[in-house]
Amino acid sequence: MKVPAIHIEESFFQHDAQAYFDPSTHIDPGFSIDKYVRAQGINTLVEGIRGTGKTHILKMISTRFIERFDELRVLPVYVSMAEVSEFVSKEADLFRVHLYSTLILRTIENIKNNRGIWESRKAGVKQLFIGIAKMFGFMENSDFDTLITELERHAEELQREILYNPTKISELAKSSDGLNLTAGHGGVSVGVQGNTENSISVEYLTVKLSHLNASQFLSQFYKYMNQIFGLRHTVLLIDECSDLPNDAQTEVFRFFKFIRGGTRIDNSRNYLYFIGGVYPPQATNYPSKSLGGEFDFEPGDDCSVEYLELDIQLDNYEEFFRKLTTQKMTAFDARLSTGVLDIFEEERAFVLAAYAAHGLPRRYFEILHHAYENLVDYVNSISGVDSKVYKMRFTDVASSIEKIVTSNILNTRRLPKEDFATLEAIIAALTRRNRKVETESATKEKHVPINFYFNCPRSKEEIIGNLISKGVLHNQARTRTLKHTVEGMSGKGLVIMVDLAVSYSQGIIPNKTKVIEVLQRDTKLSAKNGYEYCQTISF
Repeated sequence: MKVPAIHIEESFFQHDAQAYFDPSTHIDPGFSIDKYVRAQGINTLVEGIRGTGKTHILKMISTRFIERFDELRVLPVYVSMAEVSEFVSKEADLFRVHLYSTLILRTIENIKNNRGIWESRKAGVKQLFIGIAKMFGFMENSDFDTLITELERHAEELQREILYNPTKISELAKSSDGLNLTAGHGGVSVGVQGNTENSISVEYLTVKLSHLNASQFLSQFYKYMNQIFGLRHTVLLIDECSDLPNDAQTEVFRFFKFIRGGTRIDNSRNYLYFIGGVYPPQATNYPSKSLGGEFDFEPGDDCSVEYLELDIQLDNYEEFFRKLTTQKMTAFDARLSTGVLDIFEEERAFVLAAYAAHGLPRRYFEILHHAYENLVDYVNSISGVDSKVYKMRFTDVASSIEKIVTSNILNTRRLPKEDFATLEAIIAALTRRNRKVETESATKEKHVPINFYFNCPRSKEEIIGNLISKGVLHNQARTRTLKHTVEGMSGKGLVIMVDLAVSYSQGIIPNKTKVIEVLQRDTKLSAKNGYEYCQTISF
């Protein structure tokens, strides 16, 4: 008889970029997303390193807007830049064509797939239909259903051309000689299916959407949509902006800049807003004139910024991961709904996984995934009869963390030699200090915490920039809550924390038998009183 292990579906461990998006698994990440699901629009960047939950948040905002459409009259349009091929993203003209045609397609899909929106068209807006027809080079046609269907078809045809014949579209985008395709070129008849009509429409859309000022053309499309459907505004949710090459990122921020200043209805509101998903500044190419760019885009000035990374100092840090776990357990198996001990052998196994995740939901489930595989391997190695149902043990989680640190976080493909040299110097300094503290602790009356923090002069920020963007180090100024900052620290540069999974694996925590006590107590104590234990490290 086989020894049983608790059964957990494979999809339980997958994140939103890997699996079907399930809104029932949502947990607010230290703030309520409802502040973005409202009638008053706001241009925002959602910032976080890989795995903080940017994709989930953007998709969740889109879902909430759809659910509350009758009340708010806001149309959400979600687009991931992961859809863009490497070839397309390297050419600015071609990228603009792909981005804007994708936005048109997703907008039409959202309208047609949600009956409440489709059926909310206003009466007596024939002139608006004609305006859209002229914009896209169609003959005037009062049948809106046919017009939108044909526009969708032509945009899809353009997308296919980009995918299968990008060189042709690229050349067309670079030169419109001989096409003379203006809004008044005569148009093509809506409903005609011939190849000539398809060719003309693809050429026309390419010219219109590839131009440097194509954002104005696209914004007019959204202005018509707002008027036809009686929208308060449309919000574009553009994900994974920082994964694009630098020139393509510039185009996205150029578009964001235009949305901010060029889509006003009056002084109180716009008809178009954006919420973008980005990495921290070290991994995002914000255009800057001082660095040779054509324009400036300043987060904080051009839009608000929402930091997603959870601060491990939060009082409800563990509770967040506890709720995240039980919420997902309930979604996948109603029998697993009483708490984390339904899948963990003991509480400290859960605590170790939660802190080693260092505020990153994706990493948390990666830890659980490997831990579960460890458990399955263990029970398969046991012979004989056992009525016990085995759950994920502390040793399963510990082994999982070691594997993730070695194969993922500190992977040589992700970090150059210079980063490893810098990190080794930081780890060595913290380890020496913490071993000394551990050795002397028996003779001390006052507890001295194990330390994970060091300060970095701003002049050396570039040296550790990649380590921050990859989640090896964490900039405490860009977390959800910085509870213990005091004025005195402002002159000492950046306060940086070494990732807790790395700290556990690489010996910064000198006594692993005390790891739970250190994680629950010392991570907070060492940050008290303005990070009084924060070290100055030469690297």
